[in-house]
Amino acid sequence: QEVWGVLLLHRALRKLIHDTALVEGIDPDRLSFTHTVKVVRRQVVRRALFPPPPDGPDPGRGDR
Repeated sequence: QEVWGVLLLHRALRKLIHDTALVEGIDPDRLSFTHTVKVVRRQVVRRALFPPPPDGPDPGRGDR
């Protein structure tokens, strides 16, 4: 299962690189996989550190 997880993550990051290159009009090979990993990791950590609302999720807003 770990191998499949790593392969799935690799595929998702490559898709992100490809989509970004298409939007920017550049060759996907010019974008760094390592830099992409660092950017995604930073974003995931930033979101994980953001505290939840003090009173919990609000079902009226669609929070889970």
